[in-house]
Amino acid sequence: MHRSLYTELKHWKNGKGRKPLVLGGARQTGKTWILQHFGLEEFRSTLYVNFESDPKASTIFEDELSPGSIVPSLELYAGKRVDAETDLIVFDEIQLSPRALTSLKYFSEGETRYAVCAAGSLLGLSGSTSAYPVGKVTQRTLFPLSFREFLAAAEPRLHEYLLGWATAPSKIPEFVHVKLLEHLFRFFLVGGMPEAVRNVVESDALDDSTIRAVRAVHNDLLIGYRSDFAKHSGRLNSLHLSRVLESIPAQLSREAEGNAGRYVFKGVLPHSRRYRDVAGAIDWLTTTGLVHRVPVIQEARSPLAAHVRESIFKLYLLDIGLLHSMLAVPPFDVVNQSWGAYRGYVAENFVATELRAHGHDSLYAWKGSSAEIEFVLEIDGKVIPIEVKAGANTRRAKSLTVFRDTYHPPVAVKVSTRNYTYDGEVVHIPLYAAGFVADIVRAL
Repeated sequence: MHRSLYTELKHWKNGKGRKPLVLGGARQTGKTWILQHFGLEEFRSTLYVNFESDPKASTIFEDELSPGSIVPSLELYAGKRVDAETDLIVFDEIQLSPRALTSLKYFSEGETRYAVCAAGSLLGLSGSTSAYPVGKVTQRTLFPLSFREFLAAAEPRLHEYLLGWATAPSKIPEFVHVKLLEHLFRFFLVGGMPEAVRNVVESDALDDSTIRAVRAVHNDLLIGYRSDFAKHSGRLNSLHLSRVLESIPAQLSREAEGNAGRYVFKGVLPHSRRYRDVAGAIDWLTTTGLVHRVPVIQEARSPLAAHVRESIFKLYLLDIGLLHSMLAVPPFDVVNQSWGAYRGYVAENFVATELRAHGHDSLYAWKGSSAEIEFVLEIDGKVIPIEVKAGANTRRAKSLTVFRDTYHPPVAVKVSTRNYTYDGEVVHIPLYAAGFVADIVRAL
């Protein structure tokens, strides 16, 4: 299964001054698979250690942490030699072994010949924070598959077409546009969790049996996340985490117009009324990658981060397929676009996940006194507004007009199911191309 991150891994392997690479992200996004596949394709051999399946492996790191001490112990553990020039070392679920995490610092400082990768789903939580080798590793995050990665697996020729189109965007032939929208709405149902995608690709049909299998994957994932809550945060905190996670669909649907609403704290937890009552749970979910937090700013001037208020934000779920399963939307209503009022915030959630998956770590929303814009990005130092519409009717653009009159951006972006157009001021980008926003803006 094609993952865009693979190209970054190859660049890391061949880079000068290579540091150990730490791959984070939510559980079941494919971190183990991509590192093992990377080792198989790009190295002679891989020495693999999983601290969850073999907790005793942590004893390797009880004494000295220098590579000169650790590597011989790893060789005895694995029963094979490690060649620093040709082999890969992989530490999986490394958050379960804080000293193994700390040892990455010494691979960075003392012996850079070794190619060392680590993966963890709960990095950054209290149990591993003190051990984290800040500044001594290359950090990457693996998200669920983006739409273009889904397309590469489901319809490779359309994927190649879309990649080529993004280098010189223009109006897309209507039959191709319709075909891309059909695959987009399949993706809305399936989402980007690798096991769910695999069910669809291997069956080559979206029939009742495949849909049941996909929904079963989503339900199992949600159960697994709740199990992680109990395992890593304690019983009371796990209940709070579950409540906050399960509140996201209702929170997104609060606005009557169908747009995503800012997160409201009252009633989420028993007696919660203020941000500080839910801050710990929200931070936990954000750190583990299960939710994307998008600050709502009232001033859209660079640097956008300077205008953030900690307690005003929206929360989006990490995966559009999981969101639909949590909403219990009838599957063929999603595929056939028989949407109700909810489709506006679903489209927003999709755009948020696409932007994050394609390198936009800092997303913002803007709200003025009488207008609001779903997303605001800084692209090459320029503040760019992005208005999101679930359908093709984009004529009502009061908020975008207010934003443009106030801040005078070089270009404004509308993302909808409309085909591509550009009039010199506003560019209309099809919803399925949301992940190409920065590339398109730079190409104008």
